[in-house]
Amino acid sequence: MKALSKKLTDVMEGLSMVFIMIMLVVVAIQVTTRLTIKTSPRWCEEVASILMSWFAFLGMAIGVGEGIHMSIEFIINLLPKSLRKAVIILGELLVIYLGFSLLWFGTRLVYATQSSTLPATKWPAFMPYLMTPIAGLAIVIYSFIKLFDIIKDKELVEIKAEKLIEVKVK
Repeated sequence: MKALSKKLTDVMEGLSMVFIMIMLVVVAIQVTTRLTIKTSPRWCEEVASILMSWFAFLGMAIGVGEGIHMSIEFIINLLPKSLRKAVIILGELLVIYLGFSLLWFGTRLVYATQSSTLPATKWPAFMPYLMTPIAGLAIVIYSFIKLFDIIKDKELVEIKAEKLIEVKVK
């Protein structure tokens, strides 16, 4: 299961890097043309905003997979050991619900906007929303992997902010 999670993260991080690099080039073109010829291509702002929304949704999914979103381990660690696992499982189930919601409603949004076009690029209007169901699916996959790992762990004693500790040590 960890191998699937790692592979999914690698693919999504690669896509994120491509999107951010293309966005950087598009914004550079927009700024350069605006400063030099006092106008910029109409498509620049639209493409940059699409890439930014894609990057944000992929980043959200990667954050779920890597466990780097904010959490309050202090409160969970105050609970009796018998309740900790149940609260953590409940949290993962809520994240799975969020992922399914993104997948379901994102797919409906993509479907509903497929016949329209964007004004500047003339691309299909679903382009800004395309990453919503993809990120939802990734969140569901990541969360099910985490849920199975939590359930397999016989004695969950204490939750530690490993990522936070790594950042502080460096």
